[in-house]
Amino acid sequence: MPLVSVLMSSYNHEAYLPIAIESVLNQTFKDFELIILDDASSDHSKEVIRYYSKRDPRIRAYFHKKNRGIARTMNDLLAKANGKYVATFASDDVWAKNKLEKQMAVLKENDNLVVWTEGEVIDKNGNPTGELFTHIHGAAKKKKKSGWILNELLEGNFICSQSVLVKRKNIVRIGYDERLKYVNDYKLMLDLAAKYEFYFIPEPLTQYRIHGRNTIISKRKELRREELIISQYVLEKYGKDMSPKTMSRVYFNMAHAYLTLGNRLESARFTLRGFLLDPISVASLKSIASCVLGERLSAALRSVYHKTKP
Repeated sequence: MPLVSVLMSSYNHEAYLPIAIESVLNQTFKDFELIILDDASSDHSKEVIRYYSKRDPRIRAYFHKKNRGIARTMNDLLAKANGKYVATFASDDVWAKNKLEKQMAVLKENDNLVVWTEGEVIDKNGNPTGELFTHIHGAAKKKKKSGWILNELLEGNFICSQSVLVKRKNIVRIGYDERLKYVNDYKLMLDLAAKYEFYFIPEPLTQYRIHGRNTIISKRKELRREELIISQYVLEKYGKDMSPKTMSRVYFNMAHAYLTLGNRLESARFTLRGFLLDPISVASLKSIASCVLGERLSAALRSVYHKTKP
């Protein structure tokens, strides 16, 4: 039985599948199985997967007859995993050869850790954009990323979920929320962070691809609606333990989501609630600016400020 089960979800990524699959097969750590589940792709992804699965016995390939969505796909993958640990992986991303080796070295010391790595952002052609995953999440680069990090995550997700390696039984206990289409990985990270310590490897051992077919990028308003669901979940489940500063960030996130959805009244209401909890923060000023000026104008002014800042 393999020590690690690599779980790869696949949907309409025929152009990226070969390099994704090969980046797993070429790992310096060898004791793994690769389980690929295609979620009823309409391109030639199935043919690519079958090609590789016939040539490497470490690959087990499965195919949904109907599109079930990413959360259902990941839960089905978890049910098929045999390894003590599972690593989650998207079919358009890439791993460094020594990713699993470095993570397993950490887990040998404490097998209950959730081990994740920095991600290097690449474009559709595989070229690095010069950005790191944690840096594209604003203040996330300044946050604590190892240890008990629930409070940091409550303010917003900054975990590169495609980089995570975790004990299988720990993630199976929680699972993916199939009601959520776009932010189920964030909810999973929150619930893991409530139960287990995280360990961050700052080396970018995962390449995170941004392209026009990224589900989250192409569905902005739907994403904001689910962010509101997550924010309500956070307030209900973890609100009693939040600091005023953390709760204010949750309110500002909700204000931003409502503004994107065109509901200025609700945006103003949650901006005010956040401001009253943390009136002198930069986040308060940003949220007020967005509410008064509108999201696009506020973002444009912030961009000009950062470009002219010495």
